[in-house]
Amino acid sequence: MTGPVLSPHTVRVEPPATASEGPDGAAEEPAGATDSPAAAAEPPAADEARRSAPGRVREVAVRRVGEVFVRELRMPGPPGPVFVLVHGAGLSSRYLLPLARRLAAHGQVLLLDLPASRGLPAPPAVLSVPEQAELVHQVVAASGVREAVLVGHSMGAQVVVAAMARRPETYDRAVLVGPPVNARERRLGRQVLRYVQSAVHEPSRVVRLAARAYLATTTRWLVDVVPVMLAYRIEDAIARLSPHGRVVIVRGEHDTLVPADWCETLARRSGAPTEVVTVPGAAHTVLVDHPDVVAAAARAVAAP
Repeated sequence: MTGPVLSPHTVRVEPPATASEGPDGAAEEPAGATDSPAAAAEPPAADEARRSAPGRVREVAVRRVGEVFVRELRMPGPPGPVFVLVHGAGLSSRYLLPLARRLAAHGQVLLLDLPASRGLPAPPAVLSVPEQAELVHQVVAASGVREAVLVGHSMGAQVVVAAMARRPETYDRAVLVGPPVNARERRLGRQVLRYVQSAVHEPSRVVRLAARAYLATTTRWLVDVVPVMLAYRIEDAIARLSPHGRVVIVRGEHDTLVPADWCETLARRSGAPTEVVTVPGAAHTVLVDHPDVVAAAARAVAAP
């Protein structure tokens, strides 16, 4: 199925100012929210300074790109490259917040919720991985980001590689966390088995988080997006990355979806210098329980 043509024109649509659930089930502040009656009474300059502090979601908005919608969340940070975080299939940016908070001490952070995520409408036609990458590019460009470090988890890593392969002059630094799909096991049944084997090593709160995210995502994701993820040949696209770039692949020791030899294959095929980092004791959602490791990798590729 062919996805919709994406227009470069974007329209900002302000969301309702209500709190959203955070990665551990806690309420996450909406844009402009205050922590207490005392904070609400702060003078405008003090309130702006508080909301602009690194590690706080300062702005939440929805962008329309052609016929699809993307939610963006911003965290302020010091000058330098902007860290752009792309979530995995069926999830949302919620579980990326611990990582975002660590990165915000070193640069601005832009988190994206892709179409059909967390209440966003499903696109009129399924988007291929390259089309999702183009969508990410349109939003990043419309947000005024000039220098980006891309961080993608699971299918988000596919989207990141597709963006880099299409525009190597624009995107040449990235962290790929648990990049699928192992070319030797590109079958739905085998991937489900590997997912279950990996989930055994995930903390219970991570499993609950994933379950909530899947329930909040439109059922069309299960029917349309998973086959798209299985079909995408990341091993071919990664060969088209800029030789002047830098890439780090991060995987968990118990991630049976993304075994060590698969990551080494991607590193060898990559057009950019690529390092593989395996985190002991972690599984597929390594960036939830080990955000410091992923943040360190992102800082490393962002360094001049």
